[in-house]
Amino acid sequence: MGKFLLRTGRRPAVGRKAWTEPYMAWVRQVRFEQPAQQATLLDYLHEVDHMAVRVKRLEQAITEAVKLASPAVQEVVNGLQALRGIAEISAVTIVAGLGHISLVDTARQLMGYSG
Repeated sequence: MGKFLLRTGRRPAVGRKAWTEPYMAWVRQVRFEQPAQQATLLDYLHEVDHMAVRVKRLEQAITEAVKLASPAVQEVVNGLQALRGIAEISAVTIVAGLGHISLVDTARQLMGYSG
């Protein structure tokens, strides 16, 4: 969507970062005289909205899966979240990738792996 807007000469205000709520509010206000361009923009917006809903649904499914996991896995996921910059989705990704936390000996190794 960003390239489409740039190709058509549409640019957000200076300092407005892409994909933030203010940016998306600006995109929703953009209008084109050409019906094909307007239809393209609306299609892009629809897809962005669709993907946002999908991400939320998948994040909820991951949260539910953690609740159903063994206490040992839950403990590791919760422990990883104590590390700076590691939220639930990142912790689950690390656990899924590592398979077993005993593969790392130190927090430094773990942060290197997850970094």
